[in-house]
Amino acid sequence: MNGELERVRRDVEQLLQGLRQDLAHQRLTLFRERLAEDATLLAADNPQLLRNKDQVLEYLREISQLAKIRWMDAEIESFKRLGDVAVVVERHSADYEARGKTYRDSGRTTWVLFWDESRWLVAHTHWESLALNRIADSNP
Repeated sequence: MNGELERVRRDVEQLLQGLRQDLAHQRLTLFRERLAEDATLLAADNPQLLRNKDQVLEYLREISQLAKIRWMDAEIESFKRLGDVAVVVERHSADYEARGKTYRDSGRTTWVLFWDESRWLVAHTHWESLALNRIADSNP
């Protein structure tokens, strides 16, 4: 991998880590800054394609109110840069609490980003769960 591609990968990876931290801390500051106006999201628990920044932010706000993330991590499986576009496939895992139960999930996230003169913006995200049974334990 050449130096420029390594730098871009590092920048994108740092952005994605920041977006995960936004979710884990129940804030959407970085998402507001880095979602494209026409961003789309296809979530594992929602069959509807969310079709713009406002819809995506509303969905993220709702899930952050329903679930408290205990920890979340991801590792890049594939990174491709095609000019001003980056496509990233990550394997992710997380533990979260919702409705008195602890859940463990793992899966893949696909990100499509584009360079907008001075920064990377998220154009599309697809969350795919690979967990057969997400319930880890029930709290009494």
